[in-house]
Amino acid sequence: MIFKDRNILYFSIAGFIALFGFGFVVPFLPLHARNLGATNFEIGLLLTAVELTSAFVVLPLGLLADGLGRKKFACAGFALFSLMPLTYAVAWSPWMLIGMRCIQGISEALFFTIGTAYIAEIAKKKGSAIGAYNSLTNIGLVPSPLIGGMLI
Repeated sequence: MIFKDRNILYFSIAGFIALFGFGFVVPFLPLHARNLGATNFEIGLLLTAVELTSAFVVLPLGLLADGLGRKKFACAGFALFSLMPLTYAVAWSPWMLIGMRCIQGISEALFFTIGTAYIAEIAKKKGSAIGAYNSLTNIGLVPSPLIGGMLI
């Protein structure tokens, strides 16, 4: 069993929890943004901000993590990724909310990419470890938007 290695199990569980929280708030974001006066363009930007930011920062962050330690970067990404949805409630403008989503994009780069690199670094069976990590992490995103959507 791949989860004999506690570090892989703990990282996978942390990823599950982080994505569960992230997915739960996603259905609320367009409504919250609309209540803040967002235009349709701003709502679209709000929903793409995480991935757009992540795409731009993942390479420099990966280079830094290679030099300074992947585990520290991945743990920081988990923490920030998990906490960012809690900050959305205090946004007072659509652009502040978009900025918060950009910060979450930075955390996603740390969490997914560098977390995967860390798993590959510590695992004996790299392919199965990365597969188990990504599977358990992504399963966290499956039920949470459904629950959030039903609560709306």
